Amino acid sequence: MPANRVCEEWSFQAYRQNHATRLEEQLNEPVYAVASHGRKSSTAYRKQNPSPMATASKKRESRLGLPEFKWTMTMLGLCIYSFAIITFKFPVAQVGIAVGVAGLLSGKDSVRTPTAFWLYFSFLLWAFLTSFISPFSDVAIGVATERFKLIIILLIALNALRTEGQLRFYLVFILVCYILFPVRGTIVGGNSISGGRVVWNFVYSNPNDLAALSLLALGVALGLTFSETSWTYVRIGAVIGALLLLVVILRTQSRGAFLGVLVALGPAFVPILLKQVKLAIGAIVVVSLVVTFAIPQSTWDRLSGLQKLTSTDAVESMHTAEGVSESDSSSAERFEILKVGWQIFMDNPACGIGLGAYPLANNMYSPVLGKRDTHNTYVNLGAETGLPGLLIWCSFVGSVLTAAYRRPKRSVEMTQLTTQTYWIRRTIIGYLVAGIFGSFSALNFIYIMLSVLWCSEALLSAAPLDSINRSGLRRA
Repeated sequence: MPANRVCEEWSFQAYRQNHATRLEEQLNEPVYAVASHGRKSSTAYRKQNPSPMATASKKRESRLGLPEFKWTMTMLGLCIYSFAIITFKFPVAQVGIAVGVAGLLSGKDSVRTPTAFWLYFSFLLWAFLTSFISPFSDVAIGVATERFKLIIILLIALNALRTEGQLRFYLVFILVCYILFPVRGTIVGGNSISGGRVVWNFVYSNPNDLAALSLLALGVALGLTFSETSWTYVRIGAVIGALLLLVVILRTQSRGAFLGVLVALGPAFVPILLKQVKLAIGAIVVVSLVVTFAIPQSTWDRLSGLQKLTSTDAVESMHTAEGVSESDSSSAERFEILKVGWQIFMDNPACGIGLGAYPLANNMYSPVLGKRDTHNTYVNLGAETGLPGLLIWCSFVGSVLTAAYRRPKRSVEMTQLTTQTYWIRRTIIGYLVAGIFGSFSALNFIYIMLSVLWCSEALLSAAPLDSINRSGLRRA
């Protein structure tokens, strides 16, 4: 063989081995690449050393059907913190933060600080600076300082979930925590307030907050349900969890969450049900049975008041009408609070009245209403942080939601992750719609789910195989 031919052959083998090594580093697993010469030796090598790619499906999944992954201190800290804020069983949130920070400092990977992180940091910085000129500066400074903990939590969450195995395990973990504590506690031993609205304890003692948080958990359950291709334990548990979460959302009688479910999940389910008739019939039967036996009539009576909220005249007429229902009276009171909130925003459009100070401002503007919440996330943010704060916060959320439209299309092998990400994104949109009827920007769980969504999009955008052709690697 000529000398130049030998050099070309060895150069080609070195090039191929180099790309296999790069792929091995990205996937964190061995990659099959043959460095031998000739058809006979190549075949013999394959018989003696079967390709890990051929047996990946056997080694890749655990007994639960989840991809295998490596634990890190950052992920452990995130799980501890998530357990604390979801279950309220043990006060270990600070421990989780400490472990997560230790993982960030000791980890080999570079710390990820995407645009979304800096946008939320800018929001909190703006809120902190404007709190000094607030008429309620003592309250505003304390709340803004406390919220800065979310920056650390956001940083931990954005860096903890770097592989698909870590992401899927974490989703199963938070779903199990949510089903075993808030959902079980609400259905089995929960309390009820006026009109039969179910609540639990801690942050779940507010039915609107309980419904909004359950809506986020519903996205996790649907993502795990539709991303699985076989009926594993995870998929069966996710289906049961989705039904229980739907029951909790409806029994809270939260009109905002109900509207969020319709807006976010309606357009997603219709095409699926139209294409799969048998699935549609089964789903309708199961949901109908659950709704019939688990949802009282008082829920539908309250939710029917949604149509009255579309007309200003209808809401205002509730003040003069006699014998109005409790739900109508609540709607009229909320309308009055919104008018006060709008007036506060118009009087303080640049800097607001301080983060967390709205109840005090509402009492100052309308002593009759007293210290009340706006029941509207966007009016609340505008009144407390001004128009700049509202725009920064919306930009932060929008930067995460629009990440899917900025990434190129990926291979079919990412379908599970794509489906999972789709349902999480849909329920976050529903959460934002529900925010029209509730103030949800202070709940920590939404920032965890936005971080999860960003990590999902980062995995989809990474495309570890775009630098090397799969078919070419198999041929090699």
